[in-house]
Amino acid sequence: MTRRAAQIYTALAHDWPISEGAFGSWRSVLEEDAAYRASERLERDREYWLARFADHPEAASLGERAQRTSRSFLRADPYRFCLLFVF
Repeated sequence: MTRRAAQIYTALAHDWPISEGAFGSWRSVLEEDAAYRASERLERDREYWLARFADHPEAASLGERAQRTSRSFLRADPYRFCLLFVF
């Protein structure tokens, strides 16, 4: 994805046409992702992976105590990011 983002950025910077990527258009990637997130398959996959690693121990830590987690964080929204390249 990084390479593709760089290709698109370069094309936009030089006012060149944006060619199709190896994964198809950004729009098709977003549509496929949205369809997966709305499907029953997502829940089946989630249940599989939760069961698959249910018996694994907690992750090891070099610290004496667990690190505090942030109360808030910025999560990159792939839809907004990709829309920069779709239109």
